[in-house]
Amino acid sequence: TIYVNDLGHGLGEDKGDDEEDLYEALEETCRMDDCGGDYDNDDSDDFQDATLEKIKDSMIDHLNDRTNASTLLKETDDDQDKVVQNRVRHYWQQRVARYLAWAVDGGVMGAKFTLDIMVQHITQLKEASFKKVESALSFMLHMREKDMDKRYQEAELIPQIRDQNLKDWTFNDRVMQAILSQEYLKKQLGRQKEAWYFECLAHLLQSNASTNLKAYVCRIFMERVVEKKDAQSEEANRRVVPALRDVLEEEGTFLATYASAALVNLSDGDEKVKTMLMSGGIAGLATQNLKTKDDELICYTLMLLVNLTKQPHHRSVIASGGLLPLLYDILTSTYHQCGASSPGKKVSSVSVAGGALKEKLLTQVCILIGHFAIDDGYRLQFLDKDLYGFTVKCLLYIFDCAPAPSPLMCWVMFALKQLCKDDPEQKQEIGAHCIKRMVERLQDKPHEKGPQFIFQSLLLFQMLATHPPNCQMMKRHSLNDVMSQTVDIPACKRGIKDFKEKVERLIADVERETCEDMLM
Repeated sequence: TIYVNDLGHGLGEDKGDDEEDLYEALEETCRMDDCGGDYDNDDSDDFQDATLEKIKDSMIDHLNDRTNASTLLKETDDDQDKVVQNRVRHYWQQRVARYLAWAVDGGVMGAKFTLDIMVQHITQLKEASFKKVESALSFMLHMREKDMDKRYQEAELIPQIRDQNLKDWTFNDRVMQAILSQEYLKKQLGRQKEAWYFECLAHLLQSNASTNLKAYVCRIFMERVVEKKDAQSEEANRRVVPALRDVLEEEGTFLATYASAALVNLSDGDEKVKTMLMSGGIAGLATQNLKTKDDELICYTLMLLVNLTKQPHHRSVIASGGLLPLLYDILTSTYHQCGASSPGKKVSSVSVAGGALKEKLLTQVCILIGHFAIDDGYRLQFLDKDLYGFTVKCLLYIFDCAPAPSPLMCWVMFALKQLCKDDPEQKQEIGAHCIKRMVERLQDKPHEKGPQFIFQSLLLFQMLATHPPNCQMMKRHSLNDVMSQTVDIPACKRGIKDFKEKVERLIADVERETCEDMLM
């Protein structure tokens, strides 16, 4: 007879009532007076006892189904086959652990009692009950080496995850996800050990866990919000960067998308994380991801590159990896998908979602073009008719069609401003196309446009005003009067540093250039 005992959950000979020990931890957790929560409206003892008996009877029936195991064990009575005998016992033990996890996770009581409920309330139990439930949780997790010739040994959860190379270990993914989702692991470590927590999560990413569990771990990093960055938070970020980079390189498109999104969040404003990524060959990995034709992966990859290309030396490394041709290809193949659908035209929900994603993708393309255009060499490449000759034309199309207050509109103005720097011909072309439209947009309910739109408009006006013919056009379209009205917008006062002074300087430049032209 195979049984599971209370201490090591080992397998051996029949010992009478020892099977009942398996259920003590579960019974302690189900008791409503310990957990402090009522998972059913019937508070009677009869209902509770009946439910527990149902769980026990169901699991005993499962454990009594030993046909396969007993047959294998009978075939291995010879001493030289003891290894096979132990392996069979270990597989059977793992099967019991998984069945127990299934039973607890709604398999018997449905939504009234699940792994999430158990883990959520485990810390509210009395000490004796807590130890039993923790032992049951450890058994259900069943973290052990993949080599089934070795015996399962119960150990504390945190040292196991922190100290082991989990590539050679196996465990129940559903139990692990419950431990993470209810922040049991995080609470056990404490607030002052965030770096240890991230190290544990990094080990899970490098393990043989399921795709869903790894995606959940990535979501933890995606949703992380740090109110004030300090040495501890930066150290925590660095612990997980190598693991996320490995996911980008070794896993498929689905997990690569999650890992990219996580790295976008972690690299935002953290120069050490950016340096780690650059030294880890992120430029080549990003180039590969941009060739996948998966819009979500491309979008998050571009967002990551936006974070990384704020430094000149990073731009040089990334450009050498072949990014600029890919940017141009994305721009020229998707620029026409930037606008809203025609009025009255029926559009499916799938098309709406796809259009929103394309708009978000184009926004990142515009930011990256603006970043690279800061450097004279890359700016000249974008303006070279033999290389990327349609860059400005595509951006002007987006300028015409994108919604006025949208992020895409804001960043296309940023890209245009960067491209026309030190180039009178481009200033003339962009000014003739944009000045009238920009003034009209600022006249139409400027309070609803938002500070970002007004700020980017101001910067583009300032750049275009360095070309005298553009000043004449601004004067003709009453730019000075329109900009004077934006000075009193509260959001601009709060969100734009020295906004009033910038507006006054623009008005003065326009007046000066137009007066000089009149005198001449």
